[in-house]
Amino acid sequence: MSEQENGKGEGLFSKEERRRIVRSFIEAYLRGYVKIVLPTAEEIERSERLYPRLAKKGKALAEEVDLDPAIAIKEVFGEIVEMAAGSKKNAPLEVEEAIDELFGIIISYRAGDRIEGDFFEVPELEKRVQSLERRIGDIEALLEELRLSDRVRRDSNP
Repeated sequence: MSEQENGKGEGLFSKEERRRIVRSFIEAYLRGYVKIVLPTAEEIERSERLYPRLAKKGKALAEEVDLDPAIAIKEVFGEIVEMAAGSKKNAPLEVEEAIDELFGIIISYRAGDRIEGDFFEVPELEKRVQSLERRIGDIEALLEELRLSDRVRRDSNP
């Protein structure tokens, strides 16, 4: 029985790819490269299936501390981002759930024009940059050798 048949398939994106997308989103979000329009409490209530944690926790927080539902949504979204980023000590399962939920939020927010800005990284960008840095270093070393060689040649042929 394949993973797809027994319900354990990953879909188009592997777990690692989803983590990379969430990571690049959080990095861009923290740098201010991404702007998010959070749904209102009414929108979340109408679409609890799309935003399960936001809906459940937002509603509970709003009722618990008599908070404006829109502010509660912002706080819950912040908690999900913090949990996914690992800025608080949480159980590994909670972190994975937060990453999965944030990945779902990214998809639905992008589809709903709620995310402005780019956050997707170029595949293997870090490796490419390191390779270029190494090559530039090699070129600089060769240039220095040429300069020294030229000086030696000039000094030996007055």
